[in-house]
Amino acid sequence: MQKKNIIMNQYNSFIIRLGNLLVFGLLLVSCSDDLFDGNRNEVNGPTVSFDVTQVQDNMTRRRAASVPMTRAAFAAQLSELNLSTADLPVRQIKCEGVVNTCLIQTTTAGIQDLNNMASESLTRANITTMKTLQQFSTLGFRGDAEENIDTPWFANEKTNPDGKIVNPVPWNWSYRWGQFYAVYPLVTDAYGKLKLSPQSQRQPSVDFEVERDVKNQKDLMTATTKPIWYETHNVAPTIPLAFTHALTAVRFKVGSNLSYNKTITKVEIINAMSKGHYTLPGDPHGSGTWSDLSTPATFTLDGINVNTAKEKNVLLTGEGEDNFTFYMLPQTLKDVSMKVSFDDNTSISAKLGGIWRAGTTVQYGLSEKQSTWEYHITGNNCTAAYNAASAEFSIQSYRQSPDGIQQAVPWKVVGYDANGDDKFSMDEKPDWVESSKVCQGSGSTNFEKASVGLRYDVIDFEDCFWAEDERGSEASRYDLSLHDYKGNETKRNTANCYLISALGYYRLPLVYGNAIKNGEANPSAYQAKEWQTGSGYEERFKRSYFLSKFTNHLGNEITDPWLRNNGVKPDGAKIVWADTNDSNGKPIVTNLKISGDYLEFDVDDNSFENGNVVIAATQNGTVVWSWHLWFTDPWSLNTVEVTNKDGVKYKMAQAPLGMKYIRSDQDDWTMTYFTSPRSVRVKVEQDVKNNGEKQTSIFTITQNNGFRGDGFATFYQWGRKDAMPGTSALAAGTFSSSGEKFNVIEHPELFWLRDSRDEYECPLRYINLWSMDNTSFVANDEPVVKTIYDPCPVGFHVPGANAFTGFSSTDDYNGGESIQPESNFNVVGKWDNGWNFKTGNSTTPTIFFPAFGFIQRADATINAVGKYGDYWTAARKNEEDAYTLSFLYDSYNRRVYRKCPQSIRFGHVIRPVAE
Repeated sequence: MQKKNIIMNQYNSFIIRLGNLLVFGLLLVSCSDDLFDGNRNEVNGPTVSFDVTQVQDNMTRRRAASVPMTRAAFAAQLSELNLSTADLPVRQIKCEGVVNTCLIQTTTAGIQDLNNMASESLTRANITTMKTLQQFSTLGFRGDAEENIDTPWFANEKTNPDGKIVNPVPWNWSYRWGQFYAVYPLVTDAYGKLKLSPQSQRQPSVDFEVERDVKNQKDLMTATTKPIWYETHNVAPTIPLAFTHALTAVRFKVGSNLSYNKTITKVEIINAMSKGHYTLPGDPHGSGTWSDLSTPATFTLDGINVNTAKEKNVLLTGEGEDNFTFYMLPQTLKDVSMKVSFDDNTSISAKLGGIWRAGTTVQYGLSEKQSTWEYHITGNNCTAAYNAASAEFSIQSYRQSPDGIQQAVPWKVVGYDANGDDKFSMDEKPDWVESSKVCQGSGSTNFEKASVGLRYDVIDFEDCFWAEDERGSEASRYDLSLHDYKGNETKRNTANCYLISALGYYRLPLVYGNAIKNGEANPSAYQAKEWQTGSGYEERFKRSYFLSKFTNHLGNEITDPWLRNNGVKPDGAKIVWADTNDSNGKPIVTNLKISGDYLEFDVDDNSFENGNVVIAATQNGTVVWSWHLWFTDPWSLNTVEVTNKDGVKYKMAQAPLGMKYIRSDQDDWTMTYFTSPRSVRVKVEQDVKNNGEKQTSIFTITQNNGFRGDGFATFYQWGRKDAMPGTSALAAGTFSSSGEKFNVIEHPELFWLRDSRDEYECPLRYINLWSMDNTSFVANDEPVVKTIYDPCPVGFHVPGANAFTGFSSTDDYNGGESIQPESNFNVVGKWDNGWNFKTGNSTTPTIFFPAFGFIQRADATINAVGKYGDYWTAARKNEEDAYTLSFLYDSYNRRVYRKCPQSIRFGHVIRPVAE
């Protein structure tokens, strides 16, 4: 028995040891599987990433730190860009069309971004990412030795600006050598003008086509690394990736000595090659090669408005982020010309010669002939935000010797012109420009950054309300329909929304929407013109989607502006919902009642707050019509002129409809004292004379008016007049949703959940609910004929389909990239829970569109606040969708669509446009 126990113990011990060995073996196998995949890639090993820089940035920092420099030093730095002093010529080019006019051609090394200027680089450590770089494509080859790097590894991998590949690529210990290439912008199937060579091609290349419209052109850049050795296991090697510009930047400026007074409207480069094949360099110090240049074309920069008499040495091409630089194929210029057009239908033209070198900026200055052309100074117009502490501009100031060396020339501000009389003096500096000392710089062949201080002219938005006098009295009430939004007396004008900016005793007439205009009935708001259809299809379309006679809550055709004349006799009134109360938690609107043909209410002491209230007239408890009261400052309906891509002008309200500001800290809820952009012209002068005369440049500093405040706005389903709260925290009343069919006039408190295609009874299906004469699914600039279902205040309506086309170069998603280059967006500044869109050229004001999110069509919840911005137009895309301005900004999506179709059942925001 004892022997048996000993044997059993030994057996058990063996089994345990064997089990431990098996487990250890399994662990080894498991670890091996974790470290390597079937191709022996180290899937959990270090990943490939890049240290991203730009060759010319590195050169610029060293160059700025060593001014002045010798000819040898200058030539050495140019060689880093594979250039010589012979590649930087100064030429005088004869012009035809205006007597004694010429172009002065100057060439500088590098392609300067005016928003990332030379002096800025002096105050920073070396950086590894470039300011405006977006995602780019990377390629890799590998081998087991430096001389054997010829095996394709990865191709066209999407890579972020910080150098990290989106889909990580691990190093392989069996293939420890690699060489890498990069192409910017990102190569995609959606953009057919940039195509990458097959992965099997050891020396990568691209086929590239230049966009004809300058505003859509791309700055092609490439990078090549040296052979990289994966030296230490599990330690990723550093991979320097230095981009170089593959194109030539061409800019145009107005010179300093033009004697004629004309306004430039367009610049064209004619007969330059548009297509080419570019082979990337084989090492980081080599040059790429352009070949197979073809397809001569005309390249156009239009939408310009620059006066030759007032602008001196100023770029026409706007700020660097404007993307108004011509990015052209490097080429020998043969039969290539430049044409400059003026507003008086005259033009000048010049035959261009020489060679455009890759990685250089060629500048053509319009001038009149003189003896020497060695000194050059150029400034750029700048626009500052309403709350900016300073206005930043840039100056390029240098001289070039006959043998090609370029040297910086110091400059300083010598005068201001605030009244437009073209006379400059330091005494004319406006008081909102603060500068305790003379603004000056040391000069640079790159654009040197400078700034002047701006006075902080921002006030608390809430103070504007209390500045208004109380309106009306209990005996003589203030009729909202007999005054405009600023309080001026007018003939009677009615609407579904009224702006209120003061305490008082109010009334509004019981009239359907805008059925009264300028004191008279406005039947075009509720009765369509006779539409003569030309086919059976058109007749069916008309019956299904066109509402000829607008109806009231009873379903009866409206024949008169007044409710009572349509058989409706309101006997009660109520608050439908409110998003604000007074400081004591009481309703902002009190004593709401029907009095004859009017709905009366009070806004009494200590109860005025910014916000929204929807009120309704009732009959036997049923809502017969409702109105939106918007409590805000009149500034909200001041207009900003916006020019779309076709040159059509729209006057948009300063604020989205129903904007309510929320105070979250001391800096929020503010606006400027000044209600329109303010500007001053600035004159800068070089310190050194040229033939007894100093060169000067004149540019304009503009500061936009504006406001800032966290908040929300009212939402709307397409075609409905009913304001819907932009918050779920209501102060009074209720707002909910329903999937059942209901009368939308009788239920302004309900969100329509039913599919608009469910049945022909859908109240939202008609395409002319917000524009009476709209008879087709076509986006255009035809005037919007406001209807009684339009939710905007008096004098405003929902925008037309093309109102927002100047804000982006992209219509809709249509299978495009989730992250678009920000050069597609016509914006100033960075994302700020919304975009500051440009309203025209670089000197016009901006207009801010907040990202207020949207109401989800499926469950009526508010989504994506601070990420999505969706703004309705009055036009339909099809049976289910209407056009919107739509933008999105988060970690995975960055896009702006100027005409994006969205379901009419969503809740979106409205930006009113003046009639």
